[in-house]
Amino acid sequence: VTVTVSLGEGSQGDSWTFSIYNDGYDPATGMPIASARELYDTFFGETASRSLTRNFYLSADIALGEYANWQGIPKGFTGHFDGKGHTISGLDVDVVESSGSQGYGFFLGLSENAVVENLKLEGNVKYQVFMADAINNGVSNGVAALAQSMSGGIIRNVLIDVDVQTNAEFNAPVVAHMTGGQILNSISLGSMSGIDGAPVVAPGDRPGWAPFTFGAFAGKIDSASCSVTGCYALGAPSANLGFTNRADGSGEIGGVQNSGFKTEEELKTGTDIYADYDTNIWNIVSGEIPSLKVQA
Repeated sequence: VTVTVSLGEGSQGDSWTFSIYNDGYDPATGMPIASARELYDTFFGETASRSLTRNFYLSADIALGEYANWQGIPKGFTGHFDGKGHTISGLDVDVVESSGSQGYGFFLGLSENAVVENLKLEGNVKYQVFMADAINNGVSNGVAALAQSMSGGIIRNVLIDVDVQTNAEFNAPVVAHMTGGQILNSISLGSMSGIDGAPVVAPGDRPGWAPFTFGAFAGKIDSASCSVTGCYALGAPSANLGFTNRADGSGEIGGVQNSGFKTEEELKTGTDIYADYDTNIWNIVSGEIPSLKVQA
């Protein structure tokens, strides 16, 4: 919209013309995102400063392509990100940090009132911290596929098929570090390992590039206000790999209900475990791992 303002009668005839920019955002419906370029421009372009509080939905599957080494949507997202059953694929993150202070996630931080739902995420995340710095500086970072940190809000109906390799602290395929919020009716098919397949180990036994404080679903739950309900991770627990946090549960004080490890067979045939899953959102078919339905 272009507006021209002129001085009144008796003036020198001076006038000013300026434009009011309308980016098409409608808070009632949210803004559609249909490509990797649109996704990038939304959170790192001219409107980025407004995007952390806005509502968005995917109107197509998105292959990240040239944006595969995704840098992470900045911390403080309080909006609504609805995948509408679509998939973001091609996440291929390979980062080496000297300090490890930031950590990694597709979202770097979800805050109060944030909603991320109805989304499938596919790819690989490899995040390395120089071991000397990690030990000497006591860094407190976290690495996950979906969200590096979560202090509030809701994640629901997400399917994460991302393998995570890291030697950082607070690690998991879905959320690295929870201090608030809820995760509901979601599935992780990804794996957790040290760099180049190094085994996960306890904090006191860190040879090479081994991670610590990790989980197969959420890396660390650090508040009684957190909850994880109706969520499953493909795999089985090991001596130092639990569903959330370490296998011994140390530091885990949030509520984990009706959730845990499942074998591939259990994910395919245990249709009773999906009793609270919305069949308008999920395809629940015996013999298949659940998938998300694309919504109009």
